[in-house]
Amino acid sequence: MMKKLCVFLLALSLFPIFAQEEGDDPALQEMDTYVFPDHGHEFRHFFSEPFEFPNANAFGGGDPFGQGPEKKTISPKELFSRFGVTFPKGSSIEYEELFSSIIMTNTLENQKRLHKILNTRTLTPTQVVYTFQVLSLPEEKVQAIEKKQVKPLTGEEVMALWKKDIASLRMSQSLVTLNGVNANLKSGWRVGDAEQVIVLNVTSTVSADMNYINTVLVVEVGGAGKPIEKPIPFGSLTTSLFVTAGETVQISHSSTGKGERWYLLMRVEPFIPKPIPLEKLRLKPVE
Repeated sequence: MMKKLCVFLLALSLFPIFAQEEGDDPALQEMDTYVFPDHGHEFRHFFSEPFEFPNANAFGGGDPFGQGPEKKTISPKELFSRFGVTFPKGSSIEYEELFSSIIMTNTLENQKRLHKILNTRTLTPTQVVYTFQVLSLPEEKVQAIEKKQVKPLTGEEVMALWKKDIASLRMSQSLVTLNGVNANLKSGWRVGDAEQVIVLNVTSTVSADMNYINTVLVVEVGGAGKPIEKPIPFGSLTTSLFVTAGETVQISHSSTGKGERWYLLMRVEPFIPKPIPLEKLRLKPVE
């Protein structure tokens, strides 16, 4: 009984592959070639590296003779057939490693289907927008608020005070970087021969659902020449934060000793660029 059940499950798992029709006469179907870039190299390993292929060992028991689950590579045609892409006579699909692209010659309907599959799988790498702001508040005002609410001001609360014109904006800079790629941002003030700079070094790791971001942040503060009138009151620091997408967090704050408290705030927002329109992926014939 168990043997029959395993054979049935094996046939069921392979059904999407063999259930695809070869299609009508290619003479009756117009075909074009489209090039789908694999920017993040997400599909390269599917077609070049062996992996455990679904088979009768779905129960995790392995081969009864001790050989374990079968490992093999999968072809682009075999993979995308499982998602409903059909391959009529005259069609073709391949993964070009040199250009990190999937190249398919097929009907427009199948091109649309593949386009949708790839955008669902998210071939375009996640990007991250960082916004850094330095805000200052009167020290007396900060102490009065914190004494009343019996807790320090959060980044969101400092931003709310700025929107009410209670806090002053000292610096605002933003940058866009790829998820997982280190980026540097340098900003500062110059007055005559005096200069003070703040260097922000960030590396982000965005969760799969894009709701959370782990950020490794290095802040370096330095200067040259004569001291400027309103220096950045922060020291250098290294920290790691786990924040919610769109949240404004307080990295650091410092009192100037001149009746002000300065805050370094950071806001992180991941996003995926809009997919390339299908028509722009069409490989036009050379005239």
